[in-house]
Amino acid sequence: MSCTRCRRKSDYPEQSSYGIVMAADSVRDLKCSLGNMEFVDIIKVIRMEFKMFCDLKTGGCGKTNFVHHIISKRPPIFIIVLEWEKSETEKEVFETTKALEWEIDISRLYEGVEPNTNYRLVSMVGCGEEEEEHICIVYEKNRWVKLRRTAFEGEVVGNWKNVVRYCGERKVRPEILFYEAVPSMT
Repeated sequence: MSCTRCRRKSDYPEQSSYGIVMAADSVRDLKCSLGNMEFVDIIKVIRMEFKMFCDLKTGGCGKTNFVHHIISKRPPIFIIVLEWEKSETEKEVFETTKALEWEIDISRLYEGVEPNTNYRLVSMVGCGEEEEEHICIVYEKNRWVKLRRTAFEGEVVGNWKNVVRYCGERKVRPEILFYEAVPSMT
């Protein structure tokens, strides 16, 4: 961050993790109100409001500034964490999950990344109606599979539309989304 008032560079430490934390209801509300907006654009809109103070302790002016998000090298994985209220209806869980996409282009979220830097959703961990019930759904062999806690095999969920329906019907709130870099064609 560079302050727009005093032009001072921030002394905030650089983050070494690649991920985003955001409210699930924000994702759902934007998708429902703007309809055809892509998930990556929803993320951009949510992050546009992210601000930090120009640090007074290091001689800054204290003004709040928008933060520019920059990645200097392509990370192997990218994580999105959704924070839920835990009182969502089946419809709200369905609408939120429907807003997610299983491929995103992080060059639209960060500066410093080559265009078309795509990542695919490879697994997600969610919480069911019972708070202790954690569910992991992974993409393997061209299909989505719900892993079972006690076995090495899983229950086949099917394609992405089936995952969305599965989450809505069982009120499984996707909380941690693991995206993996799609190999570059160059």
